[in-house]
Formats: sequence, structure tokens, C-alpha cells
Amino acid sequence: MSNMSQMSHTPREFIAYVLVVALGLIVDVGILYALTTYFGVWYFLSAGISFTIALVANYILSIRYVFTHRSASDSKNEFVVFFLIGLSALFVNQLVMYVGVEKFALPILVGKAIALPLTFAWNFGWNKILLFRK
Repeated sequence: MSNMSQMSHTPREFIAYVLVVALGLIVDVGILYALTTYFGVWYFLSAGISFTIALVANYILSIRYVFTHRSASDSKNEFVVFFLIGLSALFVNQLVMYVGVEKFALPILVGKAIALPLTFAWNFGWNKILLFRK
């Protein structure tokens, strides 16, 4: 397959990934909100828990509906790499949340809104480069 036809999959994958991440966002923010608001869990711990649950959901949806080509031949290794990319994105998420909430006194969900586009770009880019390229 030529490079041009390989690249033509990327816009479709990007759009599908946006939809998957939107569902993951509902999971992530919903759990974050519920844990902090209704259960009194510290926002930083809640953000880590909710992000991790959304990460697993995003992996399942991504391999099923988003990426047409998977570079890894072993799905266990693929998940490990996906998870490690997600953990690195979790670091970005937590750093932005901490700085926003603790240093700038932003509301928790505003901090999350700032973290979202950064972690989205991080995840999509590294997953596309490392796991779902042709």
C-alpha cells in the first residue's frame, strides 16, 4: 500500500478516535465528579482512578472501532504499550490538574478541561506512532 493511501486512514481514525475519547471523557469526568463530589475522595486520587478506568475503555473501543491496522502481533504486548502510553498521559493529566487546581486555584473540572486536549493529543499521537501504524 502506498504512503498516500496509508495516510488516508488517519483522518477517519482521528474522527473515530475523537468519538471514542468523547465516550471515555464521559466515563472519566463522570467518575471524577462522582468520587470527589459524592464520596469525598481527594480530587487527585479521583482523577487517577477515573483516568485509568477511561483508559481501559478507550483501549477496548480503539482496537475495535478506531485503528484499522495494528502493528503489534501480540495483543498482550500491545495492551502493555497502550497502557504505558496512557500512564505517561496520566502524568500529563495529573501535572496539569495539580498546577491548575493547587497553583492557580481553578475549579477541578476547569483543570480537567485544560488537561483534556493535551492528553488527547499525547495519546492519539503516541498510539498512532507506536501501535497502529502501517
